Amino acid sequence: MGCARSSAVRFLDTEEDAQEKTKASTSVLQKIDQSRTTYRLNLRESALTELPQAALDARTANLKIVILSFNSLQRLPDAIRTWQGVRSLSVSHNLLTELPSAIGSLVNLEQLEAYHNYLTSLPQLSGLVHLKVLTLHSNRLGPVLPDVFHGMKSLSEVDLSRNEIQELSPSLSSVTCLVRLDLYSNHLQELPGSLGGLSNLVHLDVSSNQLKALPPEFFQGTLLLAELWLKGNPIDRAALLNTPGFLAFTDRQQRSTKDGGPRVALKICGLW
Repeated sequence: MGCARSSAVRFLDTEEDAQEKTKASTSVLQKIDQSRTTYRLNLRESALTELPQAALDARTANLKIVILSFNSLQRLPDAIRTWQGVRSLSVSHNLLTELPSAIGSLVNLEQLEAYHNYLTSLPQLSGLVHLKVLTLHSNRLGPVLPDVFHGMKSLSEVDLSRNEIQELSPSLSSVTCLVRLDLYSNHLQELPGSLGGLSNLVHLDVSSNQLKALPPEFFQGTLLLAELWLKGNPIDRAALLNTPGFLAFTDRQQRSTKDGGPRVALKICGLW
């Protein structure tokens, strides 16, 4: 009797699981269908292991926003190139080890979130001429950051924190519109002097790395820099004070604070 009862319970559980999966699948298809008129596809937390084919057909070409975060996606198909109208794409909190080359063909993309994955490489991104915000923290893009940033003339915010990066790519210094750059919790031992060419940079966070100094030319070109975070680095403080342009930076920071701007302890960069 006991065994028969146990089998019956297991059968009911299996049947209930199947019904739940059917409901979930139906819900996903309904959301895809609705997105063709709302131009917004939100499949967050939908237990996806792959993208449904219905989300990739020609009728989704006019999507503006696609949210696929908090699923179990291991790959994105090249068929996402169908989404030629998409402006915001979030694939954060999945199991992705790479992004498809088709990402680079989404020419209207303005925001790309792919943080909290397992990315070890990046496709060429030079075609994303309208991309403004790129969030890639908490991946595995080190030890050498992929050199894929050429031609990204609109990019203003990049987060590459927590990626085990030891060396930055040359093309990152070519992103002249960059306003905010987050590189905290990596393994950087030095910054390239070419970062000093980021003339629009306002915020730089390189805390919790292995930096002992900043390049002498860094402050010469970053004349808009107002926030610099260095906490958690073995930096020689006396050498920092003697870095050309550092005192001018502290003056700008203090003026920014008086004018209601962000307060940075300088204790100034979290070092004192």
